[in-house]
Amino acid sequence: MKKEIQNLGELESFLKQHNLTYPKHWESLFKKIKRKPKDATEWKHARIYTYATARLRHCLDPAIEVIRETVDKMSTEQAISNFEKLNVLEIQSLREKIKNIPRPEIHRIMKSLAEGVTKKGGKIFFQLPLKNSETEFFHLFTGKHINKIKFVDKIETIRRIVKDVYYWKGRKLFLNKPIEDIENQSLVRKTHCFNCKENINSQQWIVCDDCIRKEEKEYYKSVCDYVEDPPYDNKNFFIKLDPETKETWNEYWNFYLKIR
Repeated sequence: MKKEIQNLGELESFLKQHNLTYPKHWESLFKKIKRKPKDATEWKHARIYTYATARLRHCLDPAIEVIRETVDKMSTEQAISNFEKLNVLEIQSLREKIKNIPRPEIHRIMKSLAEGVTKKGGKIFFQLPLKNSETEFFHLFTGKHINKIKFVDKIETIRRIVKDVYYWKGRKLFLNKPIEDIENQSLVRKTHCFNCKENINSQQWIVCDDCIRKEEKEYYKSVCDYVEDPPYDNKNFFIKLDPETKETWNEYWNFYLKIR
C-alpha cells in the first residue's frame, strides 16, 4: 500500500532521507502553518527565566559584597593594625613590603568570578579568585586567610520565587489555574485556600503550606530537568526575553553556568 504525503514537512523529510530536493516554487502549493507555542511551554520558559535571573541575583549579590568588604579593608593602616606587636622598624619594613606587593586587580576579579565557584556535596561555595601574590596582599591587610562563603541552595531560590505574589499571577496567566484577584481579596472574608479548598482561619484568600510545598517541589524538578537543556543553555534566550539585561548576561554568563 502506497503512503500518501500529507504536508510539506513530510515531503521535506522524505526528500532529505533520499538526498533529494524540490523546486522552490513548489512551496506555494503547500500551506505552511507555524504552530503557536502552547501555554504550558510558555509557562516553562517563564519559570526558567525567573529562576535564572533570581539565581544569578541570589549568588552574585553576596559575591560582590565579599569583594566590596575586602576593598574597604585594604588600607596600609589596616594592615599594620593586624600586627600590633611590631616595633617601629618592623612596621617600616611592612610598609615597604606592602608597596612592593601587587594589588589585587578588582576588575580582573570581577571578570573571573566563575573561577571562585566550587561545588561539594550538592552545596555551592564561593571564594575570592585571587592569584598567589594577591592572596599574600589580602592576608597582610586582613590578617586572615581567604574564607569561603556558601551560596543559598537552589531550592531556597525557588522558595523565594514562589513566595512572591507575581509568581502566582503568572501561573494564572499562563495556565489559568485559580488564584483570587489579589487587589480585591481584602474586600470579602475568605476562609479556605483557593487552590485546594482546605479550610483555613484567614481574613483573605491565601495559598496554604501544602500547595506551596507541592508547587516548590514541581518547580524544582522542572528546573533540574530543563535548566541545562536548549534553549536555556544559551544566554541569547534570556537576552531576547529582556534585551536590557544583555550587558549583565554577557558579563556574568560563565558565573551563572556554575551556579544555576
